[in-house]
Amino acid sequence: MSPKSLPIVNAYWSGDSIIAVSRTVTGERNLKAYPAEYTCFLKAADVPAAVASKLRAWPRIRSWEADGDWIRLRFHTWRDLKEATSKSQYEHPTYGGYESMFDRLGLTVYEADVYPVRRFLTEYAVEIQKPRRCYLDIEADSRVPFGRKEDARILSWAVVDDTGEWVGDLLSADTDAAETALLKDLWECLDQYDQVCAWNGDRYDFPVLKARTELMGIRVAFAGWLWLDHLELFKSMNMHVSESGDEKQSFALGRIATAVLGGETKDDLDGSKTWDYWVAGGEDRERLFRYNVRDADLLRMIEKETGYIDTQLVLCQVCHTLPDSRGGNGTNFVEGYLLKMGRAEGLRFRTNWDMDSGARFEGAFVMEPTRKGLLHSVHVADFSGMYPSIIQTWNISPETIRDDVVLVEDAATRPAYLRHLPPKTYPLPDDVCQVPGGSCFRRDTPGLIPRAIAELKRLRKYWNAAKAKAVPGTPEWHDADRKSNAYKVAANTFYGVMGAPASRFYDQRTASAVTAAGRWLIRHTIAAAEARGMSGIYGDTDSVFIADVTEGAFRAFVDWCNAELYPKLLADLHCPTNEIRIAYEKEFATIVLVGKKRYAGRFAHYKGTRATADSKPEVKGLEYKRGDSAKLARDLQFEVIQSIMGGDEDPASYEAMAARWRDLVVAGTLTRRDFVLSKTLSRDSTAYAQKKKKNGDDAAQPPHVEVAKILCARGYDTGAGARIEYVVVDGWSSPLKAIPVEDYTDGAEDRYYLWEQLVWPATERVLECAFPAVRWAEKFGKVRPKKATAASTAARRRRPAPEEQGKLF
Repeated sequence: MSPKSLPIVNAYWSGDSIIAVSRTVTGERNLKAYPAEYTCFLKAADVPAAVASKLRAWPRIRSWEADGDWIRLRFHTWRDLKEATSKSQYEHPTYGGYESMFDRLGLTVYEADVYPVRRFLTEYAVEIQKPRRCYLDIEADSRVPFGRKEDARILSWAVVDDTGEWVGDLLSADTDAAETALLKDLWECLDQYDQVCAWNGDRYDFPVLKARTELMGIRVAFAGWLWLDHLELFKSMNMHVSESGDEKQSFALGRIATAVLGGETKDDLDGSKTWDYWVAGGEDRERLFRYNVRDADLLRMIEKETGYIDTQLVLCQVCHTLPDSRGGNGTNFVEGYLLKMGRAEGLRFRTNWDMDSGARFEGAFVMEPTRKGLLHSVHVADFSGMYPSIIQTWNISPETIRDDVVLVEDAATRPAYLRHLPPKTYPLPDDVCQVPGGSCFRRDTPGLIPRAIAELKRLRKYWNAAKAKAVPGTPEWHDADRKSNAYKVAANTFYGVMGAPASRFYDQRTASAVTAAGRWLIRHTIAAAEARGMSGIYGDTDSVFIADVTEGAFRAFVDWCNAELYPKLLADLHCPTNEIRIAYEKEFATIVLVGKKRYAGRFAHYKGTRATADSKPEVKGLEYKRGDSAKLARDLQFEVIQSIMGGDEDPASYEAMAARWRDLVVAGTLTRRDFVLSKTLSRDSTAYAQKKKKNGDDAAQPPHVEVAKILCARGYDTGAGARIEYVVVDGWSSPLKAIPVEDYTDGAEDRYYLWEQLVWPATERVLECAFPAVRWAEKFGKVRPKKATAASTAARRRRPAPEEQGKLF
């Protein structure tokens, strides 16, 4: 393989070749073919001469080559490689199940499942260039249901680049010839770009474009572009930074644009009637086209505001991964980085064809709050990059684990008459370190994953320094900021991959050791605080909440933990290094602690910066932050939170507020957006198991699943990940009745159910914690009449007349 740096913007597998795509200095698109490798590795020391002779003679193997401590086997085809190495070819004669040909030979195969493009990116010194990017939106025949979307004729397309320049075209006639001309114009336009971004592209734009192109007989190397679903990238990067659940309730482009860009994105066209606009011609057809161009440009503006695509690009450059939809996956980041690192160091990794689901292990430490309710002056300390730091401190990596170390005697091996005695304990050997409650690891040689994390942290520090030197807002500042964030994300991804059974680097022992160390550190920190007279009221993953202490005393405590507590604890465990640091992150002047991972707090200061009257409260885990709650629930809960954070601690204020909102919800004027519910399907709507009642009848499924089945029959997208919007129209019946939002008619919502089940409970939990003396549930929880006559049932399904406004029943 060539040691020279190979700059590319894309690479794809075509037959027996890998086509590397690059741009010349003048901007011309350049394609170069490299032989595709279908490769696996064997440990040379494990292969007996007789077995080696058989393998050399096997016709499926093209070549046999010594590669350091390894033997590199090259197969003729990808199919040959997969069939030879996957556990599906032979039934085991004794134990059942299936095994591969190499299993029968007693050999372990490494990296057999590495896809040809990934093999190319690993073996060559590839440098991922910044691709030429564009934003694509298409409009297709709305008469065709989503389930047959590939049959929908494309009516128009629009492409916008990073500068805001756009190109587009409209279908001139409802004929194949006209659509062919339309598509040829699009492909000619796309030839200027390398990366194509579309909202919901993987589920709609890209498959429709590919299917229509093939149907019209246009020959295009579709894999020659980087196809990026902007929606999926936005969801993955925005979930933890979104201000409220409004950004999560619907991922329709217009809704997200409003949330990110501000203002209102007004649609001048009904997207479900594109055919009607096109066939009407004239101004209506032009409106369709303007709508098309506007949507493409919204993608550009969202990226300009968020920078998510640029951040993903840096991650891909760091981890030797292509910046397309698949490249945004954390497992691919880590795999790309470690495969490259392993190749440089002569290491190879296990094959991952047949990974099982993996054993479960205890996760992060989340302590049940010792105090709940309305609290004041609560201090929070946060472990800096806890999991990466734990991995470095204990040298945790799959190849450093020491299963041979015995620290506690197995009492079961004793004679029966001695088993009543406590098991013996043995000292920790000098050459290993121990995770309390977890495994032991080598301490003499740094592991692969700890070294990878150390390098990523070093690079992040470098770019943080570059950012500090740059003028804020300049291109240099933004570049350094993106690179710093990318290195942080990459370092934090390693633990997730170690704990993911789908990853070749998964190891239940290493993943459980990381979380065990985290739990141990938090418990020791809280115990040390309490020994000094403080109160440890809560702990969550990488942070501790401490009360009954002044700011100065807590700051001194944090300094003491770093200087004395952790060094001593880690030295006793023989840790080879100490990367553990805790920082005084913030003080909540006021906090309502509702339960695990559920609170709202007003800052006194954050990382040393004093809060102001305009500082927003921090909200975690409450309905206000969730996209599957009703907007009314979010709005009421946030009004209560803001009032409490503002200093109003008079329960009477909240009783009046609850009564006002109750009257509004039950009998006031509402819009559909106030009560529409939205949930994501975790699997295809047809894949949800149908449970049975004792009498044999079908049991009710969750409302969003029932609605998804209705939508599926109409041809809508109801696959895994689809967002289903619906309205509950009868919560009195069993099962309750919900309808698709498109079927909603004015006044059909069940107002009683809306208040009792969707709006009030979210706020009731907060108020019960803050003001426990008030009987909130008794006063405000029930609004439905005790007996529902036919007349009252009909009444609750219509909007009350003006003279009835404000009456509950």
